Amino acid sequence: MAWRGALATAALGIGAGAILVISPGWTGRSGTAEAVEFKPLVEFQSLRYTPKMTPDTLLDYRPRIARQVKRLPPRSVNALPELLRAFQQIKAATAKQRGRWIAGMTNLGANTREYRPTDAELLLAVVGNRIRSLVRRGSLGQITSVLAGTGIKAARITYHRFDFRHADVMGAGRYFYSSPPRRVTVLLRPR
Repeated sequence: MAWRGALATAALGIGAGAILVISPGWTGRSGTAEAVEFKPLVEFQSLRYTPKMTPDTLLDYRPRIARQVKRLPPRSVNALPELLRAFQQIKAATAKQRGRWIAGMTNLGANTREYRPTDAELLLAVVGNRIRSLVRRGSLGQITSVLAGTGIKAARITYHRFDFRHADVMGAGRYFYSSPPRRVTVLLRPR
């Protein structure tokens, strides 16, 4: 009587661009050991892995705050007073909630110590970056005139900026990480 048997498939590297699957199998007649023939079957399987080709962003790192980011004032010189008010409100929230340092999972591409910023810290960084880009690109006279009628007297703002990166870990997936906080000061008025 003829029979077929197969060993369990051994898969090497789940989550990579492609894996090699080796399925050892044999055929033969029962009771005749010399008739058993070993036939390794090699199969090439393509997985759905796509490398990330765009810069890593806040919304890659923390997609759940997308709605809050959309509600922030736009990056516009005319919206500068609104941005500064939003900055002050969010800054008050960050005083109550600070991010924390945790032990990083180095086998998943993390550093040995990772900083986990709060949502408020990330939103403050978005608003701060918008203000910073406006001050860098706009003329000092234009910035001063927009701020003149608002009652905002702040001469500078200070916040923490974050950069983001990812690690593609074979067999585990894609993980996003934040940089440690980097202190940024933006001068709004001349000294």
